[in-house]
Amino acid sequence: MINLLIQILMGFLLGIAAGIVPGLHPNMIALIALISFSHPSSFIVVAVMLVSSQFFAFLRSVFLFVPDESHALALHPIYKMVGDGNGLFAVKLGLTGILLALILSIIASPLLNLIIPFLFSNISPYIPFMLLTVSVFFIFKDKKPLYALIIFLLAGALGFFGLDRLNQPLMVMLAGFFSMPVLLTMNPKIPIQKSTFRKIERKIMFKGSLSSFLAAFFAIFLPGVGPAQASLITRGLMKRTEEFILSIGALSGFNITFSAILLHTVNKSRVGALVMLGQNYVFGLNALLTFLFVCLSVGLICYVLIIHLSKRITKIIPKINYQKISVATIILLSGFVLYFDLWMGLLFFVLATMIGFIASKLKVRMANCMGCLVLPLLIFYFL
Repeated sequence: MINLLIQILMGFLLGIAAGIVPGLHPNMIALIALISFSHPSSFIVVAVMLVSSQFFAFLRSVFLFVPDESHALALHPIYKMVGDGNGLFAVKLGLTGILLALILSIIASPLLNLIIPFLFSNISPYIPFMLLTVSVFFIFKDKKPLYALIIFLLAGALGFFGLDRLNQPLMVMLAGFFSMPVLLTMNPKIPIQKSTFRKIERKIMFKGSLSSFLAAFFAIFLPGVGPAQASLITRGLMKRTEEFILSIGALSGFNITFSAILLHTVNKSRVGALVMLGQNYVFGLNALLTFLFVCLSVGLICYVLIIHLSKRITKIIPKINYQKISVATIILLSGFVLYFDLWMGLLFFVLATMIGFIASKLKVRMANCMGCLVLPLLIFYFL
């Protein structure tokens, strides 16, 4: 029992680090855990780390405006909610989305275990066409479709050249596209946040979780399509900001659980940490059930913990000069970029920032910056 508690505690600490510190990827932490902890301790440590990192990453997205890959598209809606004094509600929406994803994954796992192997071999060839359709739909749905197309192509060109040349391309480009325009233009004084949590409507929970379930299910059949690209689908389905933020949280949860089910059924996974687990463990039914149970248990703990923590954070926000925080965050991001990718990374970081800033000024959807991931993928499949 003492050993189990130590494993859980270590998983939490590693998850907090991976969630809060920009550039510290869960896959990197998972590799360290697998090397440092013996069998079967590393299994529990990695499972706890993966889930807790997603919860704490959402906290970082709301209060530091530095999202991870799966939360990138939610950053501007989150910033708007914080600007309206609804930061606590934004936190609750994201955390509820992750928790709902964990619950729904367990409920749906028997059915998913049956249909995924069949669908994996039958519909995968058609999914690139679906991704192309979604991209075209998004561009021409924009109020300024020509500008949207230009931003999509510029971001796509940057992604095409950057994905193979950088060690941490997602951190470099997504931070530039989404975080930097906010950090460079944000109000130095964030409004006082409402101290009570609003109740989430059932309609929001239903629509947000269902759309992310479908998008995540779509994504698992196409290599290279992760939660960032899948969020394009939910963005197209969501009309209300609350629904979209909840769906983004759910997508990050589904990405973990669906990847575990995929590893069990077809011996493939979309999460690097799970790939490493699969190389060290036989991911049979017992391993899958244990993993899902650990995910849900950790999710419940993280939900309660972060809800209380976010209340304390909002109390000190009026005393914080966010101009100093934004400057410090920009320096930190630039430092991480230099550390991982030297001057080449800094060049891509600056170019991504310029494209993101132009998109913001032109008032086109920031989702078009996801062309950095979508366009290289489409080129790979069609050319």
